[in-house]
Parts: sequence; C-alpha cells; structure tokens
Amino acid sequence: MEMVVESNFDKLSTPMGLIPLSTGKPPEGLGLSLLVTRLVASSRLRPSPSGDLHPLTVALLVRTVLKELQELGTFEEHAILVQLDGRLHTDDRLAIKDITKQMKLEELVDDKIFMSFAGKTTPSSPDRDTNLDLPVLSSRAQHDKRAPICVVGVTARLDVTELLEKRVKSRFSHRQVFLFPPADKKVGFKARLTLLEKLLLLPMTEPLEPVYVHCWNEHVLSIVADPEVRHVCKRLYDSDQSERTFRTFLAQIISKLDIDHMTLEASDFTSTFTAFFRDTMVDVLTGLSVLEICLVIAMKHQTEIYDGDPLNFEMVLQRYLKFVSQNSSAETVQRPVLLKAFEHLKSLEIITPIGKTNKEIQKEYRLHRFLVTSDQVNEAVKKFPGLPTDILLQYTFVESSQ
Repeated sequence: MEMVVESNFDKLSTPMGLIPLSTGKPPEGLGLSLLVTRLVASSRLRPSPSGDLHPLTVALLVRTVLKELQELGTFEEHAILVQLDGRLHTDDRLAIKDITKQMKLEELVDDKIFMSFAGKTTPSSPDRDTNLDLPVLSSRAQHDKRAPICVVGVTARLDVTELLEKRVKSRFSHRQVFLFPPADKKVGFKARLTLLEKLLLLPMTEPLEPVYVHCWNEHVLSIVADPEVRHVCKRLYDSDQSERTFRTFLAQIISKLDIDHMTLEASDFTSTFTAFFRDTMVDVLTGLSVLEICLVIAMKHQTEIYDGDPLNFEMVLQRYLKFVSQNSSAETVQRPVLLKAFEHLKSLEIITPIGKTNKEIQKEYRLHRFLVTSDQVNEAVKKFPGLPTDILLQYTFVESSQ
C-alpha cells in the first residue's frame, strides 16, 4: 500500500500537463498518475481476478507511476511518500511505527506509546499522552491546515471493499481502477518469449571471447525457436504469469551448466519444469470421478469454442450430452446428479463464480469462470486411472480435429 501525505496538491503540475498523452503511456498508468495528483483523502483499490493478473504486476505499475511523479521537483517539495506492506505491518501499531520512521518523526514520539486506533477516535483515558495522535504524524506535512492524505491500495480480491470496517468504508471514495491482462493471451506469451531471448542473450560488451559470445547467442536463438521449449514456456505461462517465477525457472536451468554441459538443451527446460513446477491441479483432476472428468472435458470444449467466455451449468450440460452421445460406454445420468457434480467441481475451485452471488438467479444459470488450462486437462486425461477407452478415444479424436 502506498500512502502519499501532501501539504498542497494544488502546487503540483496540472494533471493534463503532468504526462503528455502523446507519450504512448498505457491508460492505466496515465489514469493512476491523474488520480494521485488530483484526489485527496481518498482510497483507490486496484483488484484483479486471482490468477489473471499477478499482484506484483500491479504493484510495479504503482511504483513506476510514483517514480515518474517523484521526478517532478514539485512532488518532492509538497508530498511525502509512505510505503506499507500488509504482510509486514500486520496491525496498527507496526504500521504507525513505520509511518513515523518514514516521515522522520521519531524525535516527536520518543516518549509516546504506539497503540491501535481501532475502536474509538478519542482516548478513553484522560492521559492523552499515552496515545500517538494522527495530527502528530501529519504535522510535518501540514502548514495552516490539516494535511490531506491519498491512500493507494493494491489487492487481488474483488470483494475487498466488503471487508472494510464501517468507519473506514464511509471514508472510502469508491474510486477503483480494475486491471486485467491482455485480452489476447498470444500477445502476452509473445512478450514472454521476447523476455526469454533478452535474458539469455549475452551482450557483446561482456569480457568474453567474441567468438564464444557469438556462438552462445546463435545457440540461444535456436533454443528459443525450438517447439519443445516454447511448449514448456507456454505451460509455465498458462500456470503462472509472474515474471519472478519465470526468472527463477530460468535460473534453475542456467545452474545446470558446467564444464561438461556448456550449452542449453530443450531437455533442460522439460526436466526443470517437471521438477520445478508440479501441477497440483492435474493431481486434483486425476482424483475426480469419471462423470466429473467428463464435465471438465465439456467445460474445456465450451471455453475453447467461445474464446474463454464464462459458462453456466446449462451450457456445460449441453456440451456434455453432445460429448457422451458419441461413445457407448458413457451412462445416462440424471440431471440432479450432474448438478451435484458441477457443484463439487466448484468447491474444488476448478470453476469459480463471477461477481457477487445473486439469489434471484437460479444456480443453473449463474456464470462461472473455468480455471483449468487446456494442457492441464490433456495431461489429466492421459494420467486418469480407469478412464473408459471409448471416452479416451473420443476425446483424442475431438482434440485432433480442432
């Protein structure tokens, strides 16, 4: 969480003059810049569906925008930036202590006791010196008036506003910026391959023999173009889009190089992926019943046909009936049993509801998001114990015809 304590936002550059629109800045970054410079005493939370956009990506956006603002001389003169992390500052006392340190106000609170502000706005004890008052913290940033505070929160939970206390929620500006990954996943994966090439290539300025650098770079280009390597990178990207995970994955591969193994091979990527990233979702899928795995197959086909659009039970039911009608080993199952299996998949987080639960909508028509990738379903079907041969052959036939 970033907190900007300001003395006078009006003295900053005008919002439209802050970052020219012609610079090609992404709209999210431009919007955040304008919000930071225009909004006072407000909170903005940037949520994204878990698994779609990694929180570190959002935090990087916030830090990038704040860095650009700090490059403006007026920002440093009239604002103080305080950074908090919910994993470190788990209560009010720790947060206030770090706020005091970052604002360099330790000398003002040496004899005071850090206590929580939760519950009451005024101390119950007549001794007011035992509490650290917020005006003391803001005294450095204020002149003749109280200093405004702008709070920028980053979260991956869509229901975060419902978790706020009533006194906090009443002060929340309800201004939110939603960030999502590119609609076309091919664009994001192409950027990931570019990053792979950039990380592995050696610059000619390295203190190495030019011949070695040239040969290494030529080999890297051939490795990046290898279909097996791309397939492994695609599986990793579908499972975890975090750049940090990707860099750690590459570090594991590079660590295997030695005097006897001086070049990268496609098998290095495959073996490292198997050891580095055990897909627990595949283990979950292989533990399902035959009926449930057939529903998962139907969800996969529905998602692929309609480009990842949300689905409900009725859509999955029609796709399931079409799939099982083409093989003889599938038994006819009653609708309530299918609905119960659908709810079980929901409890396993193979699918997740979209938005808030509306009791007026029947559960058969509530939209869900399919959270399993095609590669995970393919691998689970191959490993599934006791899967009828007719279903396996029909699934293979459908996959080969797509």
